Amino acid sequence: MKTYSLIALVALFYSFTCIVDYSDFQREFVDNKQLTDANIYEELSDKDFSAIWSKENSAVLGTIGKNNKRIKIKLSKVKKVTGPKGGPIYNVVGAFNYLDTVYPFSGSIDIKCAQKYKKLHFGVDSIYFNSKIIEQGVLMSRCFLEGKNITLEGNLYSKWLVDSTGKVQYDDIELTSDSYNNNAFIGTVKLNNRLYNCSWGDRRVPNAPKDFDIGAGEFSPSDKYVFADSVSKCSWYNYSKAYFFNDSAAKRIEKEKWWNHSK
Repeated sequence: MKTYSLIALVALFYSFTCIVDYSDFQREFVDNKQLTDANIYEELSDKDFSAIWSKENSAVLGTIGKNNKRIKIKLSKVKKVTGPKGGPIYNVVGAFNYLDTVYPFSGSIDIKCAQKYKKLHFGVDSIYFNSKIIEQGVLMSRCFLEGKNITLEGNLYSKWLVDSTGKVQYDDIELTSDSYNNNAFIGTVKLNNRLYNCSWGDRRVPNAPKDFDIGAGEFSPSDKYVFADSVSKCSWYNYSKAYFFNDSAAKRIEKEKWWNHSK
């Protein structure tokens, strides 16, 4: 009788199933009960998922280190290519901003798992019921980005949908819900040979401490973090001045294309 090693059996199991634990998110990213267990990425591998990461999005929010200081992240270019093992990966070019220092980087996003929703979502009060969504689901990808004096590594969780033309789109169907978030990264960043925890996401910061985001209907950092840095442009202080106190100078800073400024 032919025998198989434990490692081979585990690998075979995960090629057909994809049970991802999302319990480390501060705010619920997705309810596992709404997803199928099957990993369907192989049957979707011909599709191009780059649109969900290259979408122009000014609502990316991120933190670094135990004090949860603000970072900014920009994925300027995302392109699907054939990886070294023959399967698709996504080449990435972008930049990282911490304490007003910009670190250009390049790297890759490697999709490990794709799950579908058991039932399609049509937004609050089903306002997108007639939008002709074919499929909807969640991706879990490994993300590796590096540049001069910077290395980023971690998991990236993304919500996607397939429209009536068969194209993959960024899933913002639930955008008006209070806890909506997407493209949640949880991992580490090594800056100038120092290693920090690092998280970012669209509209909410994943894995943040309970006292960090006090907003109900929208993201709102608490005063503890707002006043920790009132000097840097890339700070929660400037964010709060721009969006909660309508400060015109702070708004200009928030709208700057900072990623065009290399270190």
